[in-house]
Amino acid sequence: MNKLELTPAESYLLLNIENKDGKTLMKYSLINLLYKNVLSSEVREETEGTVFKQVVKKTYLSKGGQFGKLNLKAHENLLCSVMADEEDEIELVEFIKKVFEQYDYNGFYELIIDIQAQSGLLSIIEERKFFNIFSKNKKELTESGKDVNQKIGEILSAGKKNLHDWVLNDQPRAKAYMAACGANLILLDGHDMGMLKSYESKLKDIEKQKHEDTGFILWGDGGSGSKDKLQLEDAGSLDSISNDFNSVSAFDYFDGLDSGFDSASGGDSGGCGGGGGCSGCGGCGGG
Repeated sequence: MNKLELTPAESYLLLNIENKDGKTLMKYSLINLLYKNVLSSEVREETEGTVFKQVVKKTYLSKGGQFGKLNLKAHENLLCSVMADEEDEIELVEFIKKVFEQYDYNGFYELIIDIQAQSGLLSIIEERKFFNIFSKNKKELTESGKDVNQKIGEILSAGKKNLHDWVLNDQPRAKAYMAACGANLILLDGHDMGMLKSYESKLKDIEKQKHEDTGFILWGDGGSGSKDKLQLEDAGSLDSISNDFNSVSAFDYFDGLDSGFDSASGGDSGGCGGGGGCSGCGGCGGG
């Protein structure tokens, strides 16, 4: 099985294919673009109101140093297309509203489903019920998808169990793990953003080394852009992984994204089920 270079949204979906959480998928996709410096973000405090003034925090997005330079997945290109016409910056709420002009949360979920179906990791089966009048598309992992699902679980489990110890006692291995996972680190349970940033600080001057039993190759090189084809069985071959991984400080914005997403979508995490046509999703119901 070749290296897949899964984005956090794709990894999350393969672990939760029936969970139509398009909001989380969109957040993970945006975080990945920030991590790879395709987009850049800044949080600023601004005063609003004339009589009753209040200080609010607003997140602004702009093009990063890698904008237009990397090969991205379709769901990432969708987000970048919103920025293509922006010369300066755009507030997060307005950014998401523009995304909704093409895909609401449910449509974004279906977009990533289609990507995984095309890659052979899942199949979409039409189920007909009630005298073939009503139909429903059922998503199932293929055998390859089940293998990848298991591998993702093993990698995350290994990090949850061992990463802290590796940082203390086997730093080259810890760095290789973090570099290979890239933004997929955001899926790692038991390690908050403060911990990951402290790990990064400890590991910044450590050289990566080859290890015999690490299963890190699934996610690629942590953002360096290497397209080398590796086998999952070649778990010890870390030579293609960049020695520098991008800063996990991009994750700082994750919790702050919620308010922007909720404001843009009217608090609805569902959607009307298709790309576009819903433009804000507020009155569409549960998807």
